[in-house]
Amino acid sequence: MNHLLCGLAANEKLPTELVDRLIAIADAEVAAHLAVRADLSRAQAVALAARVEESAVHLAYEGRLTAADIDPSARPDAALALLDQGMGRPEWAGLFAADPVVEHREKLAACPGLPRDVVEALIADTDIRVVAGRPVGRTGRGRAARGASACRGPPRGSSQRGNTTARTGGTDQRRGTASRAAVPGLRP
Repeated sequence: MNHLLCGLAANEKLPTELVDRLIAIADAEVAAHLAVRADLSRAQAVALAARVEESAVHLAYEGRLTAADIDPSARPDAALALLDQGMGRPEWAGLFAADPVVEHREKLAACPGLPRDVVEALIADTDIRVVAGRPVGRTGRGRAARGASACRGPPRGSSQRGNTTARTGGTDQRRGTASRAAVPGLRP
């Protein structure tokens, strides 16, 4: 790792010409610093994705790449990232549903807003990882909404909660949060 190049890549005041030169010689570590630059242009993002494969996925999730910038056969992970955000081309979903690489089908199954025929193909997939990756009743609300519901603790009054505050000094060890009993002014 070249600390000097990484430092230059992270420098917000670096002139555009020098950013272009860094892109031309970037390795994965320098690319990671370049990919998060606020001033990175679309042309620079495309050049960086072409230079360092790993950066294409990050750039796709950040909205720096579009479907026009990605060839799904050359950069399947970046294409799947765009599909996951609802920004990929609809025909890509059909291609990935028939992809022999199980991990691609599994990632596709987690994408919101897939066409009905693709969802049916994924549900009928012979690999259980693909079928398990497709949640029942998917709403297409996006990753954040799906993740929030999965992070909630047990329902109120559930026997799973128990009274751990007496044993742990006010912290529920399973959830890592302070309990109501530990907050002054709140009744248990």
